[in-house]
Amino acid sequence: MKRIKALTIILSLLFFSVFLHKSYADQVEKNFKDLSLVLVKESSQTLSPTDKYENLIEELRNLVRANPHSIWAADAQYLIATFSVTDPQRKLKELEKILKDYPNIHLQDWTKEKLGSLLPKIVDEQIVRIELSILYKQLGETKKLKKLTEESIKKFPEKAYLFKEILNMK
Repeated sequence: MKRIKALTIILSLLFFSVFLHKSYADQVEKNFKDLSLVLVKESSQTLSPTDKYENLIEELRNLVRANPHSIWAADAQYLIATFSVTDPQRKLKELEKILKDYPNIHLQDWTKEKLGSLLPKIVDEQIVRIELSILYKQLGETKKLKKLTEESIKKFPEKAYLFKEILNMK
């Protein structure tokens, strides 16, 4: 009888924890989607970032900090980088964060569908490395560019020509 009672308690706790986790994950997803759609709408209405725009970026940043392992965290981080167009140094840091924290990045289908007109058709580690290489080149970060080029050529030998081209661009 004691075993059945203990087993019932354990199973109830397990069910409850799974339910709470699912509920929390659903809330993270909802927050990401809501923030993303408002950010896209806000960015389409103005050429220069407003306080609301910056607040939305900060909310996405908070979402990533609070939920770094969520399936939406990499999407949020990529949006942060994408919408950091007015500050190349900030965009550079945001892209570096993607390589560090989300090297196997791929966007969720919802992000591709709803935000695809603002993003590359494919977002993966190669794309992030290419974007970062171009930024390093533009900002004169020669050492970082050379290191990233070497790493990228080793990791993606089939794209070596592209990374070499960026390195040698004038």
